[in-house]
Amino acid sequence: RESYLKSLAFSERHYMKAYAAKTYHQLGLVAEERGDLARARDLYLKSLAIEEARGNLLGGASSYYQLGEIAKAQHDLAQAQKWHLKSLDIEEKLGNLQGASRSHHALGSIAVAAHDFATARERYLRALAIAEKQGDMHSAAINYNKLGVLAGIQGSFEEGGGWSVRSATAFLQTQIGRASCR
Repeated sequence: RESYLKSLAFSERHYMKAYAAKTYHQLGLVAEERGDLARARDLYLKSLAIEEARGNLLGGASSYYQLGEIAKAQHDLAQAQKWHLKSLDIEEKLGNLQGASRSHHALGSIAVAAHDFATARERYLRALAIAEKQGDMHSAAINYNKLGVLAGIQGSFEEGGGWSVRSATAFLQTQIGRASCR
């Protein structure tokens, strides 16, 4: 934390806005990890303001995403959805498929919390399609799992089991792939 604060002070003194925005974002992650959600939100908002002033859309999308996660953790689902939709809009405009997949997944989780299972399914399927297209089996496995849990919540145990098997298989493939790289 101290090194981030020193970096921030230096960046602000020398008008290095890009570094200041990144430092605010990193401090937000630290505050979030420590459970200080109000502080994390303030830091992400500072990062966002700088990124928007600089025209850094990707940095802004990342801040919007984190702000959505903070709102979700605070059980403010409407605000969480707004932040994540802003992040998704930017990610799609930039063609950042990984970021779009992550935002779709987050929106799926928000929909589950709101008991909007049809929307949750749609969002998880969108995230899954992107993950599969990108060959990201780890993210695909996570989305298979979410679809399985969602099916189970709705009483579709056979469908849920199918998704769960796909999830386990994909996770095993990613673990085998990692082990062979060592």
